[in-house]
Amino acid sequence: MTAHSERGRRGTFWNGRKPVVLVNGAARNGKKFGQELVSYLTAEKLEPAVVETGKPGNASMIVSELMKEANAIFVVGGDGTLTEAAGGVVTAQRKNEKAVLIFVPGGTANLISRKVIPGGLKSIKEMIQRDAISPDKMDALKIRLVERDGRVKELVVLGHIGFGVTAKGAEIIMEKRPGNRLTELKAVTAALKKPVEITMEGRDLKVRHLLLNNVGVSGRYIKTSNSLIDDGLMEVVINNGNLLSLFGDGLRAFIKGIKGEQRKTLSFEIPDGTIAQIDGEILSIAPKTEVVVSVLPGAIPMVTDKCFCLSFSKQPNRY
Repeated sequence: MTAHSERGRRGTFWNGRKPVVLVNGAARNGKKFGQELVSYLTAEKLEPAVVETGKPGNASMIVSELMKEANAIFVVGGDGTLTEAAGGVVTAQRKNEKAVLIFVPGGTANLISRKVIPGGLKSIKEMIQRDAISPDKMDALKIRLVERDGRVKELVVLGHIGFGVTAKGAEIIMEKRPGNRLTELKAVTAALKKPVEITMEGRDLKVRHLLLNNVGVSGRYIKTSNSLIDDGLMEVVINNGNLLSLFGDGLRAFIKGIKGEQRKTLSFEIPDGTIAQIDGEILSIAPKTEVVVSVLPGAIPMVTDKCFCLSFSKQPNRY
């Protein structure tokens, strides 16, 4: 037995906790990183249980069950898998106080997981070796909306929610992106020539892009500078320029960040053809229905790499 193995078994984090590896094998690197993680934990004598997510949507139900016991749940997948897992935490009817999530980036963008553990699987291994795993809390957003088919949908969101585009949602983003990205970009650019008219808490506003941001993770081109993972607030950013302005704002954001209005809750109505992108998932929303977004403070028990990240609970995001 190695010194690392002995220390890993004695460490206070593992007292009473059992490792469970939840793997989305359909994610870009899910299967590869899942196997690597399981091999590592086994070598460290931590004897992990392994669970496959199976079909989309299963991660939420699986995590909801796993939260009942003292499990350290390694979630291996992309942003969608992590968001599903967070939903499972929130909807769990019974939660063990020692149950905690550990995000392992195994998707394509990995915007959420790399926000809390920037070094990914390598950092997780180092934390286990150093016996430096520390549970923390992360805010989440809860959104309630009505889709075009009439279904009421409530979602838990870890990263960001973006609203924008009309021209019937640029034909619902080329009918959910079957074509190439150049065609999609042309459609969105044409739609952005006219602002979206929304009613926000009694105010009529014309906007081209509305961003509700949880932890400074907001896609490829906008990043905010003053969101923390546990401040109990979301950041509201409104863009009224065209697409080039949006990317221009993003360029400036990488240098100094974009500061939005910070809120605990927000409600608004949107016109026909408005598209919501929720942690990367595209949803088309029924017109003239109220969208309600609220913060769930400290809702997600999770592990962060505080050594790498200078402690998210005390430091602003750095870019």
